[in-house]
Amino acid sequence: MRYSLLFCFMALAAVSFNACTNSDKQAKIKAHIDSLSRLNPDLGRYSVEIEKSPNNADLYLSRGTIFYQMDLLDDAAKDLYKAIQLDSTNISYYLTFADINVKARYLKVAVTYLKKAEKMDPQNKEIAIKLAKVNLYLKEYTAVMEETNRVIGLDKTDERSYLLQGIVYKEKGDTTQAIRTFQIAVDNNPESYDAYMQLGLLCAAKHDAKAEKYLINAIRIDSLRYEGVYALAMYYQEHKQIRKAIDVYRNLIVRNPQEPQPIYNLGYIYYQLDSIKMAYNHFTLVIQTSPLNADAYYMRGLCNVKRKIRNEAISDFTQALRIREDFPEARKELDQLQGNK
Repeated sequence: MRYSLLFCFMALAAVSFNACTNSDKQAKIKAHIDSLSRLNPDLGRYSVEIEKSPNNADLYLSRGTIFYQMDLLDDAAKDLYKAIQLDSTNISYYLTFADINVKARYLKVAVTYLKKAEKMDPQNKEIAIKLAKVNLYLKEYTAVMEETNRVIGLDKTDERSYLLQGIVYKEKGDTTQAIRTFQIAVDNNPESYDAYMQLGLLCAAKHDAKAEKYLINAIRIDSLRYEGVYALAMYYQEHKQIRKAIDVYRNLIVRNPQEPQPIYNLGYIYYQLDSIKMAYNHFTLVIQTSPLNADAYYMRGLCNVKRKIRNEAISDFTQALRIREDFPEARKELDQLQGNK
């Protein structure tokens, strides 16, 4: 009898302890959400509605979407997971939960839930495209091809499938097939910036003159994007079309003064043209915007050698070596200036 009473007491204590633990947990969650509601009043509104209707899955979707937009990914994931538990037939819950996991870099989790959504709607090409993109990040190339072929079966004119397949061929080293596939993409959509960029970069690497046309087309579609203009300037520089390269770099620098690489490249061109003052000024600008750029100190040091300003040259080569200890070219120049063998 004593044992039975003791057991009952312990059981009651355990129930009481668990109740207190759950109560504390809920209080902490409520305090957390209340504090966030000050940043976004809709969070508070949806939280109140959830308290009134705790089995309404759409409310968790709405609140979880706000968390997602605020980059509060843990909170967003909890709400969407709850929505799925309440209603496992709603595809939008799976897709939003997958988006959250992609943003949080839990890519395999995203694939799992996208596959569940795909089973529910196998004719939905947007789900297949999402799956292909995530599998591309994971380098699951077979899965990428399966999903994009699924899309092609549904819509042969959707250039996104060919774009993704082209990237697979490119990453696997088959540049010939990659170029063919990207060309199919632009044939289907002459306004595909990404396909033109891929074609331009691949042709530039092969020293194919068509690179210029492809890159110009990319810039035509979106002239504000940095990478297209920079790639065209690099193409001109590497293929000795110096005047064109200078013009493109100048325009790029005016529009993107915070980017050090175009300034450095233009300084390097001026150095090669023996326009030392212009080169020196450009490398100084690079150092001002990117003070840990060892190459810029090295090149400015070379400018100072040509300007016959020995002490400044020594200072530049020394700084380059402080930033990058393994810099044999800077070491050689410094040793020569200091009379070391």
